[in-house]
Order: sequence, then structure tokens, then C-alpha cells
Amino acid sequence: MTPGRPTDLTDPVEPPVTWTWRLSVGVVLMVLQMLLGWPAVALIGSSAAWTANAELALYGAPGVYGLSWVLLGAAVVIGGPDAARVTRRASRRALARLSRRWPS
Repeated sequence: MTPGRPTDLTDPVEPPVTWTWRLSVGVVLMVLQMLLGWPAVALIGSSAAWTANAELALYGAPGVYGLSWVLLGAAVVIGGPDAARVTRRASRRALARLSRRWPS
């Protein structure tokens, strides 16, 4: 920061994203990772409690959670930072749309 010069606090303009097959695969893998994260662990845990099968919760939940991290790593490697940016922007829009519809 140089003394005497005002600081520019405006948001930088992001360049437009060029859709390629790598970006598409990265976005799909990130969406799958979101679905296989905690929601799948909760589903496995509840089905293990429902069926009284402790081994399902003991082995299935960490396995699915680990798989979601592998998918996230593959999405970052294949899609790069653009896939993360596109997925983050789309999930924010979807959550904002959902919150407007939610009864208060």
C-alpha cells in the first residue's frame, strides 16, 4: 500500500468462463461430491440405526465420506479453479432462490 493513494476496494471483474469438457466434468464431479458428503453419511447412519446394523455405519459412512473427498480432489484436478467458481456461484444462486421461497 502506497501512502497518499486511495485503496481500491471494488470487486475485481472476473473474466468469463469458457466451457470445455474438462470444466463440465469438474462441475459434475463437484456436484456429486456435494451429494455424497454429509447427506449420504446421514442417510447411511439413519439406515444403519433403522436396520440395527452397526457395521453399515462403521464401514459405510467413512467409506462414502472418503469417496466424496476423492471426488472433490478429482474435480479440482480436472476442472481447475473455474469449476470451483462455477459450482460456488450456482450453489449460491440455488440457495438464494430456495430461501426466497421458504415461508417465514
